[in-house]
Amino acid sequence: MKIDSITSMINTLSVDKCMEQRKNVSRNDTLNENCAVKLSISRIGREHVNNANNITIEELEKQREYIGNMTMDDYMLSSFYEEYNKMVNSHIGITEQNMVECFSKTYQKLYHEIMEGYQTGARTRYVQDDEAESGYRKLTMEEELQLLDEAYGDIAHFAKQKSSLDERTLKTLAKWEMEIATLTKRSGQLLGMIHELERWEKGKVSGNIIDVLMNQSKYIKHTYFGMIYKNKNEL
Repeated sequence: MKIDSITSMINTLSVDKCMEQRKNVSRNDTLNENCAVKLSISRIGREHVNNANNITIEELEKQREYIGNMTMDDYMLSSFYEEYNKMVNSHIGITEQNMVECFSKTYQKLYHEIMEGYQTGARTRYVQDDEAESGYRKLTMEEELQLLDEAYGDIAHFAKQKSSLDERTLKTLAKWEMEIATLTKRSGQLLGMIHELERWEKGKVSGNIIDVLMNQSKYIKHTYFGMIYKNKNEL
């Protein structure tokens, strides 16, 4: 089997499985202006459907606003996996350092979008709430930041699982390669997986990758508020 084929196989680790595990976590459905979602119709929504002939233009426009701001479940986690898949498709060998850089940059981007969006009033998100008269309520900045941190925690554990599997796989393949090289007396020609293992080990982070990623998120928050404070003093 070619090395690039093996690397591709390693890089495409169980994203679907991790997403399936995450679906077992109970969470409110969130709404966002960028994506559509498969909905379960709320009590209020069903009443609107049953009384469609009586709905006013104002009520219709309000419902359109809510629907226009919907997003899929786990949309923040999907943002992390989207960037991860871009990295996989670039055909570079995935290492812990690659994942830390990819996921921390994605976290920074989403964090800044949330903070700046709410500060300027340009960001509006809704969550389903059957107790609300309209069937929806606005999502607060604190709630959306909590969703971001939860998604980031999940992606950090994914990175740890990915790293552990890569290490076991590469060590096993390198061992087989050495045994084949010894048996065929071609030790100088069959060193591809050994070199791949060496490359992966050079790309390891210092310490537990989950801790490294969590420290990155703390640093991003700290530098963001430091930047805000500096800008205020310069005004």
